[in-house]
Amino acid sequence: MGAQREAKVQKLKSDLKEVLGFFDQPEAVQNRAYAPGKWTMRELLIHLSDSETVILDRLRRLAAEDKPVLQAFDQDKWAAKLFYKSRDMKLAKQQYQAARETAIELLSTLDATFDANTGTHSETGPKTFGQIAEVVVTHTSHHLEQLRAIAAGKTWTKS
Repeated sequence: MGAQREAKVQKLKSDLKEVLGFFDQPEAVQNRAYAPGKWTMRELLIHLSDSETVILDRLRRLAAEDKPVLQAFDQDKWAAKLFYKSRDMKLAKQQYQAARETAIELLSTLDATFDANTGTHSETGPKTFGQIAEVVVTHTSHHLEQLRAIAAGKTWTKS
């Protein structure tokens, strides 16, 4: 495994550990939002859990299929219609952990030649395996900032 891939894998592992800790926060903390009218910790964690499965699906398709279509999803509709306010947090945690560990396994197993495999995202056009692998890292990092702010009882604003 190359140095760039190894760095991604290590970041995915450290973020996994940190995100899993937020699933164990008290309900009162999980029900706090990072800013007025924004998602709560609970909603962010379930969003991470669901989006992790979507990103894993994209990685698998890019690794195994020729020029796959990578379906978009509407995160706000998912939050509204997939009962984010009442989902079982234990199941969401298990889903997140399994999807993240599977993505780590995939990135650890496949060599860098897979990074060039290309598919077509249904909204944004051509995407490579390498680009989607980077999305796994940056997407979680973005939401970790919000989760940390909520846990600390602070407001998060985009910098």
